[in-house]
Amino acid sequence: MDLEAVYVEPGVDESLLARLTAAGTEVVPVAEKALRKVLDLVNPRPVVAVARMAPSSPDQVLDAAVDSQRPVLALAGLQDPGNAGTLLRVAEASGCAGVVLTEGSVDPWNPKVVR
Repeated sequence: MDLEAVYVEPGVDESLLARLTAAGTEVVPVAEKALRKVLDLVNPRPVVAVARMAPSSPDQVLDAAVDSQRPVLALAGLQDPGNAGTLLRVAEASGCAGVVLTEGSVDPWNPKVVR
């Protein structure tokens, strides 16, 4: 996953900003409490990243799993966005090649899933 930009309010750790800049990520300073106005969170953190993700078809995910010999997490009819987000993070942390959501599952771009 490539970061397109990171938006930061005053007071964010300078070493984090230096690492992001060194990695080629655009760091955009914003006014204090500005993120609160544009995010759907009550109390957002003072740093927000925008990441570029290439959409994948189920066939591409399965091909990647076979090539890398890693598992795929299949979510069948999962409706709760909070649970879906948690399971996506677990899949990432455990080394899954990808996640496939079946028809009738929550929208993977739902803000609560993405969060």
